[in-house]
Amino acid sequence: MTQPRTIEQILEEQGRRWEFGRRQWRERREERPRPVVTISRQHGARGSEVALRVASNLGLEVFDREIIHRIAESAQQSEGLVEGLDDKDRAPLTDWVLGLGSPAHLSTVAYRVHLELVVRSIARRGGAVVVGRGAHMILGPAALRVLVVAPLEVRVATVMRRAKVAEPDARRPRLDR
Repeated sequence: MTQPRTIEQILEEQGRRWEFGRRQWRERREERPRPVVTISRQHGARGSEVALRVASNLGLEVFDREIIHRIAESAQQSEGLVEGLDDKDRAPLTDWVLGLGSPAHLSTVAYRVHLELVVRSIARRGGAVVVGRGAHMILGPAALRVLVVAPLEVRVATVMRRAKVAEPDARRPRLDR
């Protein structure tokens, strides 16, 4: 015949079961991949504002200008130099000539390699909203890809307000893209 368990023994056993279950739940929760959202946008469509709202609502981190900083670190170059390549394209001959004149030169090819490394690193960690920089093309279907658009009048008004320019200048196409 077995002895009946004491209340202390029952509580101890239940506590161990509860702790074991809690540990398993935590491990399963940590294993789940955290989402990645890429935001592409028309100039003036307020895509950065959408990115901040999405990140806030989903508890994610926003990566926009921080990508420039990370590329500069990865390439061991100044942020100013990297920023000069951001969202711009140079002809291969121009790139080559600039490379001859400066040891602190980052080619567009090297920029793209570092950009891809940084964006993929952010995606592996997960829990991120990546704004622009072709992240939607780098990550493909591994991320939720969002394109933010707005009517022309809304975009013109946004550019006028942010850049403090007159309407004709706000309507002019951007030449740096």
